[in-house]
Amino acid sequence: MLRPSDIAPNAVQVDEEGTVKNFMFSRNQVTFNDNGTMTMVIHGNKNDTKRHGFVIEIPPASNENICPVRTLREYINRTETLVNNKGPVFLTLNKPYRALSSAAVRTILNEALSLVGLDTKKFTAKCFRPTGATRAVEKGFDPNVVQEIGRWKTTSVFFEHYVHSRVPNNFTDGLLTN
Repeated sequence: MLRPSDIAPNAVQVDEEGTVKNFMFSRNQVTFNDNGTMTMVIHGNKNDTKRHGFVIEIPPASNENICPVRTLREYINRTETLVNNKGPVFLTLNKPYRALSSAAVRTILNEALSLVGLDTKKFTAKCFRPTGATRAVEKGFDPNVVQEIGRWKTTSVFFEHYVHSRVPNNFTDGLLTN
């Protein structure tokens, strides 16, 4: 339920000397914990008005082949020789390696949608957040937890714009037979 700008922020920061620098999702913002979870601190997105960042803990998936924690750890390990430990998490493919832009992340997500045969005029990178939120709520996860992980500030925005209800296939049977 990340935005492209979460992993490639468009925001800027001003350091103590007054130097303006772009925010970057850096390797020191990702921690792999002993209990198998991954903690990420997201800075520079639109809801981070105080610039303190959002702390998100992501549990591992039981299936290692689809586990985001395992996948990100492997990616960071494989690319560690290309940048220092405070460098960007996600890198461009060409030297000099630098942080991906949010536009590049959107392009990659849109290409993935195209590769799986979805109409990219109808489905875009912006579909990932509401689809993830909707699916999590449909699966019975606590909406408050989903809202917190997705960093939605208000319940009204979360439910009015990101969770889209669908009538389940067993709705009529469940209504008439129970």
